[in-house]
Amino acid sequence: MRPGPARKSTAMTAPTNGTAPASISRRLFAQTDGVRGRIALAAGFGLLASASGVLRLSVQGVALASLFAGKPFGDVVPWLLAVVALPLLRLTFITLQQLVGHETAARMKVRLRGRIYAHLLDLGPGSLGTRRTGDVLVAAVEAVEQLDIYFGRYLPQLVVSLVAPVGIFLLMAWIDLPSALLFLAFAALALLAPNLFRTRTNVTSVERRRAYDDLAAEFVDAIQGLPTLKAFGQGARTGKDLARRSWSLFEATMSVLALNIAEGGVSNVAMLVGAAVTLAWGAVRVEAGDLGLAPLMILLFLGVEVFRPIRELRQLRHANLLAMASAIGIFDLFDTRPVVTDPATSAVPAGKAIEPVIALRDVTFTYPRATGGAARQPALGRSLEPGGGVSFAVPAGGSLAIVGPSGAGKSTVVSLLMRFFDPQGGTVMIGGHDLRTMTRAQVREQMALVSQDTWLFHGTVAENLRVARTDASDADLVRACTAAGAHAFVSELPAGYGTIVGERGLRLSGGQRQRLAIARALLKDAPILILDEATSHVDAENEAIIQTALAAAMRGRTTIVIAHRLSTVSQCDQVVVLDRGQVVEAGTPADLRQRDGAFARLVAAQEVAYAVEDSADFVPVDATPVQSPTEPERVVSVSKVGMTAISEADADDAGAIETGWRLLQLVRPQWVRLSITLAAGILGAAASVALGVTSGILAGAAGVPGMSDTVATLAIGVPVIAIVAAGLAWYESWISHDMAYRLLCEMRISLFARLERLAPAYLLGRRTGDLTSMMTGDIETVESFFAHAIAPAFVAVLVPGFALAVLAANSWVLALVLVPFLIAVGFSPYLIGSQTDRIGNRLRAQTGLVNAHVADSVQGLREVLAYSYGTRRLAEITRQSEALTSLQVAYGRQLGFQTGMIEGTQAYGGLAVLAFGGWLSTQGTIRATDLPLLTMLAFTCFGPIAQISQVAKELQGAFGSGRRLFRVHDAPVAVDDGPGARTDAGSPADHPAIEFDGVIFAYEPGLPPALADVSFAIRAGETVALVGQSGAGKSTVAHLALRFWDPQVGMIRVEGRDARTDNLDDLRGRMAVVTQDIYLFRRTVRENIRLARPEATDADVEAACRRAQAHQFIEALPDGYDTRLEERGASISGGQRQRLALARALLRETPILILDEATSHLDAANEASVRDALVAASAGRAVLIIAHRLSTIRNADRIVVLHAGRIAEVGTHADLMSRDGAYANLMKSQMRQEARIGAPVAAG
Repeated sequence: MRPGPARKSTAMTAPTNGTAPASISRRLFAQTDGVRGRIALAAGFGLLASASGVLRLSVQGVALASLFAGKPFGDVVPWLLAVVALPLLRLTFITLQQLVGHETAARMKVRLRGRIYAHLLDLGPGSLGTRRTGDVLVAAVEAVEQLDIYFGRYLPQLVVSLVAPVGIFLLMAWIDLPSALLFLAFAALALLAPNLFRTRTNVTSVERRRAYDDLAAEFVDAIQGLPTLKAFGQGARTGKDLARRSWSLFEATMSVLALNIAEGGVSNVAMLVGAAVTLAWGAVRVEAGDLGLAPLMILLFLGVEVFRPIRELRQLRHANLLAMASAIGIFDLFDTRPVVTDPATSAVPAGKAIEPVIALRDVTFTYPRATGGAARQPALGRSLEPGGGVSFAVPAGGSLAIVGPSGAGKSTVVSLLMRFFDPQGGTVMIGGHDLRTMTRAQVREQMALVSQDTWLFHGTVAENLRVARTDASDADLVRACTAAGAHAFVSELPAGYGTIVGERGLRLSGGQRQRLAIARALLKDAPILILDEATSHVDAENEAIIQTALAAAMRGRTTIVIAHRLSTVSQCDQVVVLDRGQVVEAGTPADLRQRDGAFARLVAAQEVAYAVEDSADFVPVDATPVQSPTEPERVVSVSKVGMTAISEADADDAGAIETGWRLLQLVRPQWVRLSITLAAGILGAAASVALGVTSGILAGAAGVPGMSDTVATLAIGVPVIAIVAAGLAWYESWISHDMAYRLLCEMRISLFARLERLAPAYLLGRRTGDLTSMMTGDIETVESFFAHAIAPAFVAVLVPGFALAVLAANSWVLALVLVPFLIAVGFSPYLIGSQTDRIGNRLRAQTGLVNAHVADSVQGLREVLAYSYGTRRLAEITRQSEALTSLQVAYGRQLGFQTGMIEGTQAYGGLAVLAFGGWLSTQGTIRATDLPLLTMLAFTCFGPIAQISQVAKELQGAFGSGRRLFRVHDAPVAVDDGPGARTDAGSPADHPAIEFDGVIFAYEPGLPPALADVSFAIRAGETVALVGQSGAGKSTVAHLALRFWDPQVGMIRVEGRDARTDNLDDLRGRMAVVTQDIYLFRRTVRENIRLARPEATDADVEAACRRAQAHQFIEALPDGYDTRLEERGASISGGQRQRLALARALLRETPILILDEATSHLDAANEASVRDALVAASAGRAVLIIAHRLSTIRNADRIVVLHAGRIAEVGTHADLMSRDGAYANLMKSQMRQEARIGAPVAAG
């Protein structure tokens, strides 16, 4: 089967965010296949709840009219008894509606999240390469959560709001057609008037969503790169940038709310004025004799209830708009098409063995153009014309090394072999089959990959290994780890193979992570083995062990090796040299050495690096790797309990009162807005009470002789008061939300500021997704406290107090009758809230875990696909989502019962006042004409308390989120700023630039020390090298020098001064660092380099890049220095990332330079040039070099050999070689590796 014509472009297509909301709504509804019956069921329960409420109020109106007409109380009792069962019915229906709604939403969210991740698996790295992790994370977690209300409440309520008014109209038309028509007109106005704002509201909602996504994505980038930011003193500057984005989100949010509150204001005016006008007109008609008293009393009670379905829909409208905006991000992801697809029918039948023969024939490939970016240069090949591509072949069981300078296209070959991309020209073949004619799963099943950027998932060592083979036994794991040189250090972990290694394996050294990745590849036992820089972070001794294992693993397997180091290349049958995407040489290692071509030049460059200086360095070559005679490698940086998640915070940490009080403290800077909010809330409540009171007086005065003037006055006054009440409600809503979202903005700013102080120590125990969930979801949840609790809490005390005073003035019995019901409503959240509170806390924690799990799954997508782990990873995400939704259903069940109970208590309270008031009126204790007033007052006073009780469910979530946030703010800071002022009499030149004096340090109490009694010093102009096995404590020295931690014992001095007394930014301002885990931000090349010195000119940046051998490849990028890099610098090669990191360090021009594995990904030629630049840059500087490649440090003034956290040896290269100790053993091991092909050979 031959492939079709080559595709001309692999550019990704995705719609803009201008998708019409109506289209989004239709697409969302299309997702509900299978649950529409449940949506209809929830709507049915809502209609029954509405019907029971309308019926209850209608019967109460008849009862009140009977009492008002002077009928005996006994005649009214049957009506009152008829009402008793109706609140219970409504409670049942509301509970069922919310339960069904929450279950429906839960099912939809699990389904959507699964579909999203399945689509991400289909897209693969090729299509997702230009997307920020934060964008994908928001779409897969927060955006899906925003749809909860849409699926669970909005859709059922939409049906209720369309059907219920029709039913209510028919009932009212039967009672009084003119009043029914008036109600219908105002109901239509309340329902349709907000559409005037629809277009602008939709636009602002999308803009708000973009600002939200932008903040989340930048926060993810900043948190992941926070150690780099702190090392260069740019944490505060990034904090300011995030603050700017936070305020942009505030402005976008307020634009949405301005329109949303205006919509609500128009609807509220229509509903309040509609009820007031209908009542007033009814009273006038009673006066005129055109309407009976009973219909008027029914109108009095139905005045608000008739609009309830529309009001409840309006209350959900804001959440629905946010859901629509969130859905745009989801569908934008769904609309992104994969750049690689499976054929309709595979050319290879399922289960058929594929011969592991690899061939590239005239392959050309260019990476997809980033949105808005310039066209890219070909990564492989010169052109699409025949003969312009890359060609080579590897026979079954053969091995091929691909070498060349950084950025030559070596890792691109891997991406094509794994079908992360397809070539635009030529063919890539396995077993004689074009990969495009095979499914992606078939291709990847044939290969085991050790990638350049090793990714370990949050989980145990065993779980990470079983990514390769889920049915592997414990013995299989031990064999694989033993072969990869990992078993010894894994055995030393606190829980052995059951130890949680953390997100990205952060709590392991680079070499340890790499060995686990190799073990994982060996465990897969695939016919093709691909090693992409598989030993770049491994020390010489362990490399010797691993190379012996890899030599065994390569036998019988087709192997492709990509390396800058020689050790694996020496074992390969063939070598292909790539340069600028083209094959410049190919042949056996021996043949290529004789040609004096590109390979020979690479050999010569590395020969210089490994030149034998004297006879003391000569080591006879044999096959036995030299082992250190000392104790086995230990691990000192992994916690005994693994990761400590913020998610573990629960209600035991702080009670609701303490959390509420701490949240209130945050409001103090906003006391002016708070005062205005309180005043507006109190005035609005007063207007609402006045509306209820005047409505009651109006109804009581209608038809009473001598009250015509009162009726006429109130007929005008009631609608006017309704307008005032609506206006005050609008203003209170605006000012309270303005205050709330300002506070949320400040909380976001302070959260990052706190994390910046806590990093990096605090980040070792936390997951990026969980922290992002705090910045987004948790802080958004706290909004309900600031906007919906503070002012209503005051009103909830004042209004009932006023109502009870009026009732007591008429009859103390009525006041006493009402008090128990008010207490029951007020305390209902607490009576049933403890369980709800616990569930709410667990719910927020589980949301953070889902967020973290999805983030881990997205960032580790290459490993997921390479190891056919997608189905299992999707099942894990589904399990996590189901755990979240089960909590949400339990939470919804509690809240549904609570809502129904509150409404039932309100109903029975009003009914009790009506019944006792009616009886008292028949006894002559109160006037019958006062009954409407007293009854309406009773109903009115429940409103504010019920509002607090209703938002109590939101407050429980807010308190749970608040606890999580305060847990971060309460976490102890590992290092504090010193006073900063230098008072030393001597100048810095009088002291070592940096000095370790008796330093003892452990990452956590109870762990073995990472460093034990370490002492050494570096003076200006000196270079000191640290060497030792992986996990020996080398990078810990760099961390302590930068004051990421402080030693428990001993002292570190910088220029003669205790480092703990220095201002942190000043201290780090005297250091430039290249870390082992390089982090490049999603910014331009220029911005990434200028991070070291923001005031640097373009010329300064270019000069630093030239010294780091980076200028040439930067100029070849689509937009040169203005090319925007992908997250973590994923769009460039490992060697190119390393050169940018070096350029950044060289630009800093500090007295101290720290290089932690600074050249591990460089080819020999570039390494030699960079090393020369570093030698020049070292003049007058104190330089600390940490390296596994001993060639990079042999000219150091002193070499410090670390073993298990202790100094084993100190001396020059010559001194240490003559001692034949630990250093000599390390050097001999490496020289054996490099000598395997007869002479040092350079791999690209």
